[in-house]
Amino acid sequence: MQGGLAVALWLASARAARPGPCEPLDEVAFGGLLERARRSIDREDVMAFESASVELERRLPCLTYVPTREEWASWLVAVAVVDHFRGLDWQTPLATALQVDPGVDRLVGPSHEIARWSPAPSEPGPVVPRRVELFVDGGRAERLPPAHGVHLVQLRQDGALQSLLLRDQAVPAAWLGEAPAAPGGLLLSGAVGLAQQTQRVSEPGPFARNGSIQGADYGVTVRAWAWPAAVNEATSAGLWIDGTFTPRRPVDLVVAGALHGPSRALGVGVALASVRREVGGAVVEQVLAAPAITGALWTLGATTFDGGASLALAPSRIAGSLRGGITAPGRGTRMRVGLEGRIGRATYEQQGSGRTLSPTDLRALAHVGVVWGLW
Repeated sequence: MQGGLAVALWLASARAARPGPCEPLDEVAFGGLLERARRSIDREDVMAFESASVELERRLPCLTYVPTREEWASWLVAVAVVDHFRGLDWQTPLATALQVDPGVDRLVGPSHEIARWSPAPSEPGPVVPRRVELFVDGGRAERLPPAHGVHLVQLRQDGALQSLLLRDQAVPAAWLGEAPAAPGGLLLSGAVGLAQQTQRVSEPGPFARNGSIQGADYGVTVRAWAWPAAVNEATSAGLWIDGTFTPRRPVDLVVAGALHGPSRALGVGVALASVRREVGGAVVEQVLAAPAITGALWTLGATTFDGGASLALAPSRIAGSLRGGITAPGRGTRMRVGLEGRIGRATYEQQGSGRTLSPTDLRALAHVGVVWGLW
């Protein structure tokens, strides 16, 4: 193979640093190359494998997506098998493959040396700088790969994907410069949905009676977050405030202290929710406090998945919420869609008579809005 597959892989990383015109390598094309490699190994056709590896090397800088860990590990195993056949360094690509996917098919019988070999444990690299969206060997990376071995490294920046195949090389320093600071952001969305308010009385009468009201509900959601305090090089601390305001249930507010990491935020705080009851024709509103968990997770091309939950339980009351949403990738103004469910229930006992009154408030809302700033 004119110097072997190891040389071809080395050239891939060198040429990727100076990308020229090449044919985009999408998911279908990569899968086709992987299948060609597997068939060539089954036929023991080294020349056919060389053809697939050369094409991969030529098109790798123009990857249009992040391969899965399973796909990348499968390719590295194929590299290891051919390098073993040619007497080259097969352990380096196989070590990476097994770190990425320990259960990957090794393409050989159980008595083969490749089937019996296990790599030595490797030390994790430095933490990826905050807000740098780096993928290593088919997965979002929170730590840099070591400066040895074979690794596929990809950087997504402003929607564009850059790819490098590194062999015994460190990630380029230019890729690790801090992206614009992320002091916080703001979400504003409209909400529309359905609400049901039910009241049950053990002994109905003119003073307090059974009843149920269903109808449309609407309102707005406002969310703000800020990360002013750095805990370490990968984590910041801050505040997360989340409120939904509707005419039927005006108080739904979460205030949480939160930690922000390379790919997630998590907050713990207090939720305030209102519960209504009707007595003598008058509406009485009570605000309940509940522990709350809220946060966000971003993984798929910087698409953000945010969610939250709160629940308060006591002998005579319950207040809970569950919500989630998806925000489009990017750094400017982005669209977000989400769903939210709320429940409020309380039980009141009249002194002396033992009569009980139990109001229940259920609500389901759909949200559409915009996000400013970074999560």
